[in-house]
Amino acid sequence: MDSDSDYTSSFSDSKILVLLVFILVIFRAFSAFLQKQANNVASVLTKNVTIVVLGDIGRSPRIQYHALSFAQNGWKVDLVGYDGTKPLTSITNNQNINIHYISHPWHLPDSLPKLLFLVYAPIKVYIQILLLYWTLFARINRPNYLLVQNPPSIPTLMIVQFVCWVRQTELIIDWHNFGFTILGLRLGHNNFIVKIAKWYEKLYGGRAHAHLTVTSAMHRELMYKWEV
Repeated sequence: MDSDSDYTSSFSDSKILVLLVFILVIFRAFSAFLQKQANNVASVLTKNVTIVVLGDIGRSPRIQYHALSFAQNGWKVDLVGYDGTKPLTSITNNQNINIHYISHPWHLPDSLPKLLFLVYAPIKVYIQILLLYWTLFARINRPNYLLVQNPPSIPTLMIVQFVCWVRQTELIIDWHNFGFTILGLRLGHNNFIVKIAKWYEKLYGGRAHAHLTVTSAMHRELMYKWEV
Protein backbone atom coordinates (compact mmCIF):
# COMPACT_ATOMS: atom_id res chain seq x y z
CA MET A 1 0.00 0.00 0.00
CA ASP A 2 2.83 2.35 0.90
CA SER A 3 4.64 1.52 -2.32
CA ASP A 4 1.56 2.49 -4.36
CA SER A 5 1.34 5.76 -2.47
CA ASP A 6 5.03 6.47 -3.06
CA TYR A 7 4.61 5.66 -6.77
CA THR A 8 1.60 8.00 -7.03
CA SER A 9 3.49 10.76 -5.24
CA SER A 10 6.55 10.28 -7.47
CA PHE A 11 4.38 10.27 -10.58
CA SER A 12 2.65 13.46 -9.50
CA ASP A 13 5.98 15.13 -8.85
CA SER A 14 7.16 14.13 -12.33
CA LYS A 15 4.05 15.58 -13.94
CA ILE A 16 4.47 18.81 -12.04
CA LEU A 17 8.12 19.03 -13.12
CA VAL A 18 7.21 18.43 -16.77
CA LEU A 19 4.45 21.02 -16.53
CA LEU A 20 6.83 23.59 -15.04
CA VAL A 21 9.39 22.95 -17.79
CA PHE A 22 6.67 23.26 -20.43
CA ILE A 23 5.46 26.56 -18.96
CA LEU A 24 9.06 27.83 -18.84
CA VAL A 25 9.63 26.93 -22.51
CA ILE A 26 6.37 28.60 -23.57
CA PHE A 27 7.19 31.70 -21.53
CA ARG A 28 10.68 31.87 -23.07
CA ALA A 29 9.30 31.48 -26.60
CA PHE A 30 6.66 34.14 -25.96
CA SER A 31 9.29 36.51 -24.54
CA ALA A 32 11.46 35.98 -27.61
CA PHE A 33 8.46 36.70 -29.84
CA LEU A 34 7.72 39.95 -27.99
CA GLN A 35 11.37 40.96 -28.20
CA LYS A 36 11.41 40.33 -31.95
CA GLN A 37 8.27 42.40 -32.42
CA ALA A 38 9.77 45.21 -30.34
CA ASN A 39 12.93 45.12 -32.46
CA ASN A 40 10.84 45.22 -35.65
CA VAL A 41 8.92 48.25 -34.37
CA ALA A 42 12.16 49.94 -33.36
CA SER A 43 13.69 49.31 -36.78
CA VAL A 44 10.64 50.88 -38.41
CA LEU A 45 10.72 53.91 -36.14
CA THR A 46 14.50 54.33 -36.58
CA LYS A 47 15.48 54.95 -40.19
CA ASN A 48 18.80 53.20 -40.91
CA VAL A 49 20.91 53.35 -44.04
CA THR A 50 24.26 51.72 -44.76
CA ILE A 51 26.59 53.34 -47.30
CA VAL A 52 29.43 51.24 -48.71
CA VAL A 53 32.45 52.30 -50.74
CA LEU A 54 35.41 50.00 -51.35
CA GLY A 55 37.71 52.99 -51.42
CA ASP A 56 39.12 55.73 -49.21
CA ILE A 57 36.11 57.34 -47.50
CA GLY A 58 37.91 60.67 -47.18
CA ARG A 59 38.58 60.75 -50.93
CA SER A 60 34.97 59.92 -51.83
CA PRO A 61 33.19 63.31 -51.68
CA ARG A 62 29.99 62.06 -53.32
CA ILE A 63 29.63 59.25 -50.76
CA GLN A 64 30.27 61.68 -47.91
CA TYR A 65 27.57 64.02 -49.24
CA HIS A 66 25.15 61.07 -49.44
CA ALA A 67 25.89 60.31 -45.78
CA LEU A 68 25.39 63.94 -44.74
CA SER A 69 22.15 64.21 -46.69
CA PHE A 70 20.69 61.15 -44.98
CA ALA A 71 21.91 62.24 -41.54
CA GLN A 72 20.48 65.74 -41.91
CA ASN A 73 17.10 64.18 -42.67
CA GLY A 74 17.04 62.14 -39.48
CA TRP A 75 18.56 58.86 -40.72
CA LYS A 76 21.09 56.79 -38.79
CA VAL A 77 24.00 56.22 -41.16
CA ASP A 78 26.60 53.43 -41.11
CA LEU A 79 29.42 54.46 -43.45
CA VAL A 80 31.65 51.57 -44.52
CA GLY A 81 34.94 51.92 -46.39
CA TYR A 82 38.72 52.18 -46.18
CA ASP A 83 40.58 54.63 -43.99
CA GLY A 84 43.28 56.98 -45.24
CA THR A 85 42.30 60.59 -45.90
CA LYS A 86 40.34 62.11 -43.02
CA PRO A 87 36.64 62.55 -43.83
CA LEU A 88 34.89 65.91 -43.62
CA THR A 89 34.57 67.33 -40.11
CA SER A 90 30.81 67.49 -40.62
CA ILE A 91 30.95 63.69 -41.06
CA THR A 92 33.15 62.83 -38.08
CA ASN A 93 31.25 65.19 -35.74
CA ASN A 94 27.77 64.05 -36.79
CA GLN A 95 26.10 61.89 -34.13
CA ASN A 96 23.91 60.24 -36.76
CA ILE A 97 26.91 58.88 -38.70
CA ASN A 98 29.01 55.91 -37.59
CA ILE A 99 32.13 55.14 -39.64
CA HIS A 100 33.21 51.50 -39.93
CA TYR A 101 36.69 51.17 -41.43
CA ILE A 102 37.74 47.95 -43.12
CA SER A 103 41.35 46.90 -43.63
CA HIS A 104 43.08 47.52 -46.94
CA PRO A 105 44.04 44.48 -49.00
CA TRP A 106 47.59 44.47 -50.30
CA HIS A 107 48.12 46.55 -53.41
CA LEU A 108 50.42 45.37 -56.17
CA PRO A 109 52.47 47.94 -58.12
CA ASP A 110 51.18 48.59 -61.65
CA SER A 111 54.63 47.81 -63.03
CA LEU A 112 54.39 44.11 -62.13
CA PRO A 113 53.65 41.56 -64.90
CA LYS A 114 50.04 40.92 -65.93
CA LEU A 115 50.34 37.23 -64.95
CA LEU A 116 51.16 38.13 -61.36
CA PHE A 117 48.14 40.44 -61.27
CA LEU A 118 45.89 37.60 -62.49
CA VAL A 119 47.23 35.30 -59.75
CA TYR A 120 46.78 37.86 -56.99
CA ALA A 121 43.37 39.17 -58.06
CA PRO A 122 41.35 36.17 -56.72
CA ILE A 123 43.19 36.38 -53.38
CA LYS A 124 42.36 40.08 -53.10
CA VAL A 125 38.71 39.40 -53.92
CA TYR A 126 38.53 36.66 -51.27
CA ILE A 127 39.97 38.99 -48.61
CA GLN A 128 37.47 41.70 -49.52
CA ILE A 129 34.60 39.21 -49.37
CA LEU A 130 35.48 38.15 -45.82
CA LEU A 131 35.94 41.71 -44.58
CA LEU A 132 32.71 42.97 -46.13
CA TYR A 133 30.62 40.06 -44.89
CA TRP A 134 31.94 40.50 -41.36
CA THR A 135 31.21 44.23 -41.38
CA LEU A 136 27.76 44.10 -42.99
CA PHE A 137 26.48 41.20 -40.91
CA ALA A 138 28.21 41.59 -37.55
CA ARG A 139 29.05 45.27 -37.05
CA ILE A 140 25.95 47.18 -38.18
CA ASN A 141 22.21 47.18 -37.50
CA ARG A 142 19.80 46.02 -40.19
CA PRO A 143 19.40 48.97 -42.58
CA ASN A 144 16.28 49.97 -44.49
CA TYR A 145 18.49 50.81 -47.46
CA LEU A 146 22.01 49.92 -48.48
CA LEU A 147 23.70 52.35 -50.88
CA VAL A 148 26.89 51.18 -52.59
CA GLN A 149 29.30 52.97 -54.89
CA ASN A 150 30.23 51.15 -58.10
CA PRO A 151 32.98 50.44 -59.11
CA PRO A 152 34.49 48.29 -57.81
CA SER A 153 31.81 45.81 -58.79
CA ILE A 154 33.83 42.66 -57.97
CA PRO A 155 33.13 41.42 -55.35
CA THR A 156 31.01 44.28 -54.00
CA LEU A 157 27.79 43.88 -55.98
CA MET A 158 27.42 40.16 -55.28
CA ILE A 159 28.04 40.66 -51.57
CA VAL A 160 25.61 43.55 -51.08
CA GLN A 161 22.93 41.74 -53.08
CA PHE A 162 23.23 38.73 -50.76
CA VAL A 163 23.30 40.91 -47.63
CA CYS A 164 20.19 42.77 -48.78
CA TRP A 165 18.41 39.48 -49.50
CA VAL A 166 19.22 38.05 -46.06
CA ARG A 167 18.50 41.25 -44.12
CA GLN A 168 15.47 42.27 -46.20
CA THR A 169 17.05 45.55 -47.27
CA GLU A 170 16.58 47.62 -50.43
CA LEU A 171 19.73 48.13 -52.53
CA ILE A 172 20.68 51.42 -54.20
CA ILE A 173 23.69 51.58 -56.56
CA ASP A 174 25.54 54.83 -57.17
CA TRP A 175 27.17 54.33 -60.57
CA HIS A 176 30.43 56.26 -61.03
CA ASN A 177 31.65 54.10 -63.88
CA PHE A 178 31.48 50.54 -65.15
CA GLY A 179 33.92 48.19 -63.45
CA PHE A 180 34.47 46.04 -66.53
CA THR A 181 35.61 49.04 -68.61
CA ILE A 182 38.28 49.89 -66.02
CA LEU A 183 39.42 46.26 -65.98
CA GLY A 184 39.55 46.39 -69.78
CA LEU A 185 42.12 49.20 -69.63
CA ARG A 186 44.49 46.80 -67.88
CA LEU A 187 43.71 43.50 -69.62
CA GLY A 188 42.26 44.64 -72.95
CA HIS A 189 38.58 45.04 -73.76
CA ASN A 190 38.41 41.76 -75.70
CA ASN A 191 39.90 39.76 -72.85
CA PHE A 192 37.77 36.79 -71.71
CA ILE A 193 37.97 37.88 -68.06
CA VAL A 194 36.68 41.34 -68.98
CA LYS A 195 33.70 39.77 -70.75
CA ILE A 196 32.93 37.72 -67.64
CA ALA A 197 33.24 40.88 -65.51
CA LYS A 198 30.72 42.64 -67.76
CA TRP A 199 28.26 39.75 -67.46
CA TYR A 200 28.71 39.73 -63.68
CA GLU A 201 28.22 43.49 -63.36
CA LYS A 202 25.10 43.44 -65.52
CA LEU A 203 23.66 40.48 -63.60
CA TYR A 204 24.10 41.84 -60.08
CA GLY A 205 23.89 45.53 -60.92
CA GLY A 206 20.60 45.20 -62.74
CA ARG A 207 18.77 43.80 -59.72
CA ALA A 208 19.00 46.84 -57.48
CA HIS A 209 15.98 48.68 -56.11
CA ALA A 210 17.19 52.06 -57.42
CA HIS A 211 20.09 53.56 -59.37
CA LEU A 212 22.00 56.84 -59.26
CA THR A 213 24.41 57.95 -62.01
CA VAL A 214 27.00 60.70 -62.30
CA THR A 215 26.28 61.42 -65.98
CA SER A 216 23.28 61.42 -68.32
CA ALA A 217 25.20 59.14 -70.70
CA MET A 218 25.53 56.47 -68.03
CA HIS A 219 21.86 56.89 -67.19
CA ARG A 220 20.92 56.21 -70.81
CA GLU A 221 23.31 53.26 -70.97
CA LEU A 222 21.66 51.64 -67.95
CA MET A 223 18.14 52.40 -69.10
CA TYR A 224 18.31 51.41 -72.75
CA LYS A 225 21.11 48.85 -73.01
CA TRP A 226 20.93 47.28 -69.54
CA GLU A 227 17.17 47.79 -69.19
CA VAL A 228 17.29 48.83 -65.52
